[in-house]
Amino acid sequence: MKKALVLLTALLAALMIPSCNNQPAPVSNDSTETTAEAETTAEVTTENSKDEKDFIEVYPMGENKINVSRQSVVDYIHQMANVEWTPKETVTYTQSEPWKIDLTYEAGVPHRGVVYAFNHGSLAGFAAKLNEGLYDDTLEWSKAVGNDCTTAVMAAWQFVSPTTTYTSTAEMFSNSGTGVIPVGEYNWNDFLTDSTEVTKKTKKEEMFEIYATLQPGDILLSRWKDAGHCRLVDCETPTITRRKGTEQILGNHSYVTISEQNSSWNNKADGYKTTWKINEIYTFETLYSNSYIPVTCVELATGLADAPRFTIEGRATATELAEKGRLKGKLTSNYRLYSVDITITDADGNVKFETTTYPTDREVTLSSFNSKASLFDYPAGTYTITIEASIGPGTVTVDEQTFTKN
Repeated sequence: MKKALVLLTALLAALMIPSCNNQPAPVSNDSTETTAEAETTAEVTTENSKDEKDFIEVYPMGENKINVSRQSVVDYIHQMANVEWTPKETVTYTQSEPWKIDLTYEAGVPHRGVVYAFNHGSLAGFAAKLNEGLYDDTLEWSKAVGNDCTTAVMAAWQFVSPTTTYTSTAEMFSNSGTGVIPVGEYNWNDFLTDSTEVTKKTKKEEMFEIYATLQPGDILLSRWKDAGHCRLVDCETPTITRRKGTEQILGNHSYVTISEQNSSWNNKADGYKTTWKINEIYTFETLYSNSYIPVTCVELATGLADAPRFTIEGRATATELAEKGRLKGKLTSNYRLYSVDITITDADGNVKFETTTYPTDREVTLSSFNSKASLFDYPAGTYTITIEASIGPGTVTVDEQTFTKN
């Protein structure tokens, strides 16, 4: 069975805007690595792909490491920041602790960017709620398909990283075991959740030199007491100014540009409302004064990531589909699943059923589709069920089964 790996959906391409660095990361010539930037078709011939197996495992790009692009991380966060929409209803968020929120989404007013919400929303999940640009679902803070500063950069990182697992800024320190590592050499190991202690123990001049090495997709993290904030670097290299005749970096004249999701409105927005900032300038002095420390993930640091892997455990065989008419099993990937599509066609290729779900993690229970698929209602005949999953490197046909209902 051929497993097709394709690039991002047309929706993502339509939303893409240029970033400060429009050149992709260099691609290694090592023949044991596969680039995630090119359209690829992979042949899967494992024994477990047979229709009567209740477990399958698919490596659509092979089992070796793949190359990752820092620019794809930047592009994705820019796409999230620039999706255009209008609220269907007016909703107000207010909170004073542990950080301040005072946002009113006004019905009928143009907005840009995935909504600020206490959730793990992706671009695809948010866009699915838009009906001709109108957000046609609840905007309640704990339920809306949105994200905050942490989960926004997580969605961008997980585009290329199968190892990052943090859920808050408290888990973004390099000793947290969540796939986050420091950029440069500074004393982070003694401090668990407070970046103010890190900057106190690191000389300003030393941190400025580390800021100067930041690359697209790296994160600037600040954490204090019970709150924190993070920003994603979105330009190729910081702008550095040194004191004439010396190597000293002038912090007020050196800067990096970032993208970020915020709990307040961006007052620079003209003609629309947004909580997002893109290509926003922050000086080294401002970053250091607010205890921002630079971190990244292993995949961005090395330019390599584990190859995408998919499994379906407890899978319904073709015989079970014909006799019981129910999907079952758990679809899992080592990458975040941005969407999972189920399509059922008849012997003539006519689509009898199709639906999409938008997970917030790496797995989906296939039985959750049974209430919609209604295989029991189908007349006798031959049908094919196709399961596709979208991850950062592309969209993969994970499974395709043909069964005959008598």
